[in-house]
Amino acid sequence: MKKILLPILAGLLAIAGCNKQEPPVFSGFEAGTMAGGVFSSDSGTKMYVTVNERNLDITSARRVIIQYETLSVSNSDHIEINLQGLKDAVIREPAPVDALSDQPEGSPIEVTDAWFSGGFLNLLVSSQGKDSDKHRCSVSYLVDKDKIVIRLLHHDSENVTNSMINAFLSIPMDEPALSYDQYAQSIGKKGGVYPAPVLFQWTARTLEGGPLTLYEREGAYMPPSAN
Repeated sequence: MKKILLPILAGLLAIAGCNKQEPPVFSGFEAGTMAGGVFSSDSGTKMYVTVNERNLDITSARRVIIQYETLSVSNSDHIEINLQGLKDAVIREPAPVDALSDQPEGSPIEVTDAWFSGGFLNLLVSSQGKDSDKHRCSVSYLVDKDKIVIRLLHHDSENVTNSMINAFLSIPMDEPALSYDQYAQSIGKKGGVYPAPVLFQWTARTLEGGPLTLYEREGAYMPPSAN
């Protein structure tokens, strides 16, 4: 698997409720599902939450990204962790389109990290604003002759302030949306040849804070079984 990799957004998982003078030391971050106090990562690793000082919701079954400290590893099947942060995933189903503009669309958003795992294109994003309910993102995709183009559109309803809103987005890549098998069929092949080339695009401001521009990064998608 080849990732689309950008610098990680520091503090995405600095969940409210931490009153310590010094930040905790993390073992890392993982995307996956949380249910009943057990976290199952996209790579198949199970982690058992034994310390949850911030009283984060670990019982509801859902997709999340976590930040954690490893406490003990008795074997490869039993890892105990101190859960330091948790962010629910915002799932956005992609919609097929016949064409995409070569000009910036929507309002600016910053993509700080993007990667494929668990059958998803996962994004860490941030935007200016204070009311997350007034911000929404939609996803379009276009299959052309040699790649899949994915476009992230951010709509902020004029809710722009100096504050920042951080989010974890997961875009399903399995059938029927964005699968490479679908791409292969569209160009007359019986089966896909992995990895599928993917071009991911979003609208952001220039580094100088000037006019909007269309950013893009290339990556390669493997089927969920290989992710």
